[in-house]
Amino acid sequence: MVSGRKVAVYCRVARKDQIALKHQIRQVARCASELGHRGGRIYQDNGESGATIDRPAFNRLNRDMLAGKVQTVVIQDLSRISRNYLLTHRWLDMADALGVEVVSVTGDVGGTLDMEQLREFVTAFAQKFGDNEIESSHLLLSDIRHI
Repeated sequence: MVSGRKVAVYCRVARKDQIALKHQIRQVARCASELGHRGGRIYQDNGESGATIDRPAFNRLNRDMLAGKVQTVVIQDLSRISRNYLLTHRWLDMADALGVEVVSVTGDVGGTLDMEQLREFVTAFAQKFGDNEIESSHLLLSDIRHI
């Protein structure tokens, strides 16, 4: 992470829970601070589902990214963006295209897929393309396990 960038902290909890949200904000802000960033903008969605990416604070974050007001986004983990694997990775692609660095407290941004992430991807693929693709998706998952 490059110090001096315009930083945003994004936090989301699915159920309205001010205590959980404040804990998440402290954890993510501490990570940003440890990486040399202070005073960044905090975007928070309290009681917003991760099934969609249409959330008030997340929409404001995206607008600010597009406007160049944010260069680094610090999150707790990828599930705070969305529980939908495809939506999360589309958002990561958008951030990358805008030159916005995404940092996760848990370190789950970038790297390789683990088996749980791969299962989520296969499920999302099957949901998008229908039942005809499910069998071939499960075969793909089975083949990958043997590598």
